[in-house]
Amino acid sequence: MKLGDKVKWTSSGTEKKGTIVRVIKRAEEIPWRIARKEFPNHKTMFDGNRTLIGYDETYLIEVIPGPKAKPRLYMPYPKLLRLVR
Repeated sequence: MKLGDKVKWTSSGTEKKGTIVRVIKRAEEIPWRIARKEFPNHKTMFDGNRTLIGYDETYLIEVIPGPKAKPRLYMPYPKLLRLVR
């Protein structure tokens, strides 16, 4: 998967859809620091201090819940993501 891909996944019984806005390599910064620095107007919906163990890449996914709502940033397990065609 790559930057700009539209994806979906299920979490807590709810399907979520969003766009990959950042690809994080295993050796890069801590994900919440990237979120705070690069996406300061987003609500962070994860508490990860590191990339997900066992994955070479993880993804920050932007979900916009509504026109007046603050955009949300998720970091789901990559194996859960499915491309939206």
